[in-house]
Amino acid sequence: MSSRASGGALAASLITAAIVGFAGGAYVGGQQGGEEPGSSASTPPESTTPVGETPATPTEEATAGVTLSADPTSVAPNEDISLAVSIEPAEEGVELQIQRSVDGGEWENFPNVNLITTDANGQGTSRLNSQREGVNSFRVVRVDDDSVVSNAVEVTIG
Repeated sequence: MSSRASGGALAASLITAAIVGFAGGAYVGGQQGGEEPGSSASTPPESTTPVGETPATPTEEATAGVTLSADPTSVAPNEDISLAVSIEPAEEGVELQIQRSVDGGEWENFPNVNLITTDANGQGTSRLNSQREGVNSFRVVRVDDDSVVSNAVEVTIG
């Protein structure tokens, strides 16, 4: 009878160890950023996108710290729009192509405008104007690495 009792005790110990090991692993995994869906830690933070900028979509996610801003964000046709770009960490001599999407259409290189070239502080500017009425979204793409794309900024023309 003692062999049965020790066999049952062994089985109970193994089951308990498995439960404790699983629960401990789930806890440690949650502490390392692997939270389960629905936990409060998986709730996305509130948007901190500055006025005049739209957050990058997953396919347009800003990489290498390229940030674009526009001023003003609402103009009449042919009025000047100033674009400013900043790269973190700062890198001098980076050439960036300005692209535009009108009312959610395809991205295209903005015509008749020079490339933006960053200075020693990783910053650059450009001025442009457009007759294309509607919501014009602008972004910049690194000339030597088209996987480096800034956030998009929206300017309403009309």
